[in-house]
Amino acid sequence: MTTTEVTAVIATHAPGMLAGSAAPALPASVEHFLRSTDQAERAFNALSRRVEELKVALDETNRKLRDKVSELDHLSGHLMCLLESLTDGVIAVDGREVIRLFNPAAERLTGHSASALVGQSAARWLHDHPRLLKSIREALVNRDLQSR
Repeated sequence: MTTTEVTAVIATHAPGMLAGSAAPALPASVEHFLRSTDQAERAFNALSRRVEELKVALDETNRKLRDKVSELDHLSGHLMCLLESLTDGVIAVDGREVIRLFNPAAERLTGHSASALVGQSAARWLHDHPRLLKSIREALVNRDLQSR
């Protein structure tokens, strides 16, 4: 509440306080309260503006993120089409030797289905293909050495 608003309230409810005075003399505690209230109101307004700025920035960041996710989904679809059309077997594993991708040619070469292997340990499922498992492990070692 501003000083003007307080003065209006006093004029309405306690007109004797304002009699004969162009600028009413308010008690020190009321003056302090009004200054504190004005400061709090300014701080609140500043914070509200900052929150609005951050909301606008967040909305823009979310829009950009949605665009990138859409682009990655599109590229992922192209990559999957490519991998599925290859005649060479492609098996992708992570650093823990967990199979993350197993294309149709790899299914034909190993006799295992992608649905059974993706998410599983390469060592557990490819034990009957020791050369393939050795190649996977060598590739992981080489990748680790190159990243150092």
